[in-house]
Formats: sequence, structure tokens, C-alpha cells
Amino acid sequence: STIDNKGNIIISENLNISSTNIETNNKRTFSKRFPSFSNLTAVSNDGNYLIYDVDQKYFNLFNLQTAEETKLPNDNKGVIYPKWSPDSKKILFQNKDMELLVFELGTDNVYKLGKGGAGNWDASSEHIVFHRKEADPVNFVFKSSEIFMVNYKGTDLRQLTNTSDIYEMTPSFDLSGNILYQTFDKRQIIRAVLDDSKK
Repeated sequence: STIDNKGNIIISENLNISSTNIETNNKRTFSKRFPSFSNLTAVSNDGNYLIYDVDQKYFNLFNLQTAEETKLPNDNKGVIYPKWSPDSKKILFQNKDMELLVFELGTDNVYKLGKGGAGNWDASSEHIVFHRKEADPVNFVFKSSEIFMVNYKGTDLRQLTNTSDIYEMTPSFDLSGNILYQTFDKRQIIRAVLDDSKK
């Protein structure tokens, strides 16, 4: 289930999508047969759209007002983990090569951000923070994990951490614009204050 910024709780269950407003208790139900199981059905913050994947090959955009559907473009390397921007105009996702991409509604542009995971939007819907891990899967060795920030078009990439002995991961922004992340090896949650005056 998801709560949009209009106070609607949107639930996908047994192929039916229901929307219930917290304050008015108004309920809308859509009958929608999904072509395959999708455990991450993301709803835009404005409550107008729902996005789901089809066999992790591509996303369908479902308009909750008109029930129209649109197949969204991607880089043909699969789609997983969709996340709407706060302004409901962009969708962050990963492909199966563990690269981050952004689809922009209105322009139909797809922007590649590079390798990364656990991406999250800032409040302005302009920047994304994510981690980039390096591992040796053959020998089961975890080599490094660092935090990066980039604008949604993939330019102005900034490496925010650079530590050989600390594995930072799963970053997100708090309401004040600070970055929260955890350290895999030290079992900590860290709040870092971002200084925009420094590169």
C-alpha cells in the first residue's frame, strides 16, 4: 500500500486497486488484471498514476483518473525498483545491470545515472542520493561501498564518502535535506549535513 500527498491510501490486492481517502473515507476501486506478479507497485505522490513492471522487462503507467495505460521506454536491460519523485514527474529505477535510470514524464526522456543502488530523491525532485558497491562475488569479498549524489539527468555527480574501512549504504534525505545512511560493517545509522558550498 502507498499513501499519496492528498491523503489517499492506495492498495493493490487480488488484482483490484482501491483508493481510500483518510479524511473523507471516500473510496474508489479499479479492476485491473496485472500480466504478471509485481511486488512493487509504485503510486505517484499526487495520486494520479500507478506504475508496475511486466516481467521486469518494462513499466506500464496506469492513469488512476482515466484508466488509460502507457508502456514506458527504457534501455532494454530490464526494469526493477521504481520510485516516484516527490513532484510526481519522474521515476527512478534500476535495470538488471544494476544501473540507475530516470524516466521523465512529459518529455519521455530516459537518463542514465550509472552504476548504483538504493537511490532516493531529495525534496526538490532534482537530486538523487545512492550507494555504489564493489564486490568480488566469486570469492565472496565485499570490497567497498560509497555514497554518491547526482542530479536526475545524470550530470554533476558527486562522491560524498571515500572511506576504505567503512561501508556506507542505503542513503536517503531527511526533511531538512541532510543525508541519512547506514554503515554495513559498523551497524550504525549516520546523519550527514550536506554543505552545498563544497564540491
